[in-house]
Amino acid sequence: MGIYQGKFLMSILFGVCIATLRLLLLSFNVGYNPVDYGVYKGAYGLLVGGLSLYGNDVYGAYVEHGLPFVYTPFSLILLVPWYYLPEPVGIFIWTTINASLLFWIVKISLLNASTARVFIYSSIFSLFNIIAQHFMFGQINIILCLLCLYDMTRDGGKVIPKGSLVGVAAGIKLTPALFILFFLYARRWREFYVSSCAFTATVALGFIFTPANTVDYFGQKIFTLSSVVDLGQNFSTSGNSSLQGMISRWLGYQGSLLASFSCLLAMLLAFKVAKYYLDKGDNLAAASLIGVTSCLVSPVSWLHHWVWAVPAIIWLARQGGEGVYLALIWASFCLMQGTDLGDFLATLGFSPFVYEPLRSSLVLCGVFWIIYMSFLSKGMSKALRFSAPLRVSGFQ
Repeated sequence: MGIYQGKFLMSILFGVCIATLRLLLLSFNVGYNPVDYGVYKGAYGLLVGGLSLYGNDVYGAYVEHGLPFVYTPFSLILLVPWYYLPEPVGIFIWTTINASLLFWIVKISLLNASTARVFIYSSIFSLFNIIAQHFMFGQINIILCLLCLYDMTRDGGKVIPKGSLVGVAAGIKLTPALFILFFLYARRWREFYVSSCAFTATVALGFIFTPANTVDYFGQKIFTLSSVVDLGQNFSTSGNSSLQGMISRWLGYQGSLLASFSCLLAMLLAFKVAKYYLDKGDNLAAASLIGVTSCLVSPVSWLHHWVWAVPAIIWLARQGGEGVYLALIWASFCLMQGTDLGDFLATLGFSPFVYEPLRSSLVLCGVFWIIYMSFLSKGMSKALRFSAPLRVSGFQ
């Protein structure tokens, strides 16, 4: 059996294990309903019924109260098969695919680690709130993360040119389009042109599939997505782990000039540092930086959008020294449900200086990581090093 064949089978085994656990929790009504998966599954039903894709809420399996579909018309083409799958077969296959792809995100990030170590670390990451909630809600972000991560870290190909997978990811959900802007900033012209063309092709395919909804989405819906995604009242909750969400919680209002300036500053700093690592040949660092930044600058980033923390934490742990300590801090916030802990302390009457940093722990970790990477890129890491370097087995 070839090496990659063995890893492929192990990734499927990991996916089946996670999907089986998901079905058990679902059968006993433990945790959240897979409402996001329910929206993906039921959205095509709107077209079948002759209804507007973006003017009506989706009802059906796992979605009792109705939720909007906020993805592109192209994404609906990929989701059509799930409309016809019976439940719980559909959610089982969907979870298996996502968990298997998480295995490959960990594999790419760990480089030459053994299959057994990848399996173990994938299991550990599945306990993180960002990943556990992803499986609970039946989200799609692991798929998008892998498309961009693989595209950024692989050698260019003739059949599938480098940059095309980023374009496809942006064609499914607009957030990965930040990678296209980064290609432009970094003057990676080939990747910029290829990803732009791939994204344009997804728009064209969406238009062929459903012309009216494509015009509706890119003509007007695209400008009001944040107000739809936050479900009307949750923008300032701890669940929104974006820079704008954090500023809204701390200052009490959203859409401020400060929030816009903070997002622009974070994006430009991340672009500059990511270009340094890309030119240096560390594509994993560059990809993780842009991925984490996409979570920061998006108006609404729910906890399960933060899949990019996984390759970022692995990259930190692989550096040794202070990188391991920082990775452990970030991982601890994910394991102990820092955002929920902050909410709990708020109900007990603790000071905002105690619970607000916890509620925004993902955002603060992301911001601090970009600043830390900036220090490293300028050769200032010695000033940050601890006296006793630490390494974690399996990350090197």
